[in-house]
Amino acid sequence: MKLIKKYFGIFLLSGLIYLAIEIIFKVIFKYRSLRLVADTSVWMMPIGGFLCLILGELNRFKKIRQLKMIFQALIGMIIITAVELITGIILNIILKLNLWDYSHEVGNILGQISIVHSFCWFIISPLVFWFDDYMKAKIYNEGKEYSIIENYKKLLTFE
Repeated sequence: MKLIKKYFGIFLLSGLIYLAIEIIFKVIFKYRSLRLVADTSVWMMPIGGFLCLILGELNRFKKIRQLKMIFQALIGMIIITAVELITGIILNIILKLNLWDYSHEVGNILGQISIVHSFCWFIISPLVFWFDDYMKAKIYNEGKEYSIIENYKKLLTFE
């Protein structure tokens, strides 16, 4: 039961944070408004929470954790992009919810994934790895805390 509460807590918190990040990015890059008003879908919460759980668990494997951050970020990008494609096909194409449409972007597949968004997932992946580790250290006393700057320093210096 304790394990279920832990993973549900990580799922819920990371999903809500993903919603906030999505709204902030839309305000800055799509709407470019000081009103700070944007839209998203409640569907983004379970998708974001699920991805944080997946990347967090993946990062527990010693072989993955020992990889250079650039390779960890690439793995994160591939997983996030694959989940985005699968959920996009289900939610946008099959169920016709039209939550996102990248068909106007270069290098898109079925309008559900694009090169630009995949690059964003590459940049965000070290944040997800850090956030999962941070939550586990702070809330569940597992592992040790470290600065998010460490992950990005490793990414930029190819460590």
